[in-house]
Amino acid sequence: MVILKLLSYLFLFLIAFSCKVNEKTSTREKNIIREIKLSKEFSSPEKNSHFKIKDAFIFGDILAIVVDYSGGCETHEWELKGTTNFKKSLPPKKGLYLEHDSNGDNCRSSLKDTLQFNLNKIKYPGKESNYTVVIQLNNYEKNITYKY
Repeated sequence: MVILKLLSYLFLFLIAFSCKVNEKTSTREKNIIREIKLSKEFSSPEKNSHFKIKDAFIFGDILAIVVDYSGGCETHEWELKGTTNFKKSLPPKKGLYLEHDSNGDNCRSSLKDTLQFNLNKIKYPGKESNYTVVIQLNNYEKNITYKY
């Protein structure tokens, strides 16, 4: 009876310890507002870790992108990139590319994050207020309207 009780305590201790380890390895950065990286020579990368954009919306000058991806063991890196040019249309359109580097994460936990990006860099030149730019994202079917 004593041995059974000791084994039960040991089992509970191991479960509690393993949960703490998992919490540490799955900690992700929250509420970080990232900058968009624009360049004249931008081209989409050949390799991009798998993810799915579930939703995207704007509040103020912040673009929030809700992503689903798998992982949980490594830190994932996200960048939003594009060219400095706008597509010729009214309102002008800006193509942006969400880049995901999983850093070789082979874990299979289903993860969901909301990434935030500052939109000030994509304001149309000479139109700093009362204007509209349409944002087009890779892996996302809808256009996003940025009114500022």
